[in-house]
Amino acid sequence: MSLLSTDPRLADVLGLFTDDLGVEVTERDVDTDLDELHGWDSVNLLRLIMLVEQATGRRLALPAFLEARTIRRIHALLGPDGGAEGQR
Repeated sequence: MSLLSTDPRLADVLGLFTDDLGVEVTERDVDTDLDELHGWDSVNLLRLIMLVEQATGRRLALPAFLEARTIRRIHALLGPDGGAEGQR
């Protein structure tokens, strides 16, 4: 069974990377360190934080977001409702 079928929110997170940031990722990349993703850089990290904050209407806890080094950990950080766990 695929991760996307067990947790459809993961598809939303992957969509942020592919559609909004232009960093092509698939389900296989969820445990890859962000620095190993082709096309990933620090500007994309800032853009991702901005996109998530805009989508959720909540500010992210920046240190926790910086420690989330994989798509899976970013997905977990967003919590079950898609919002950020904790606020700055």
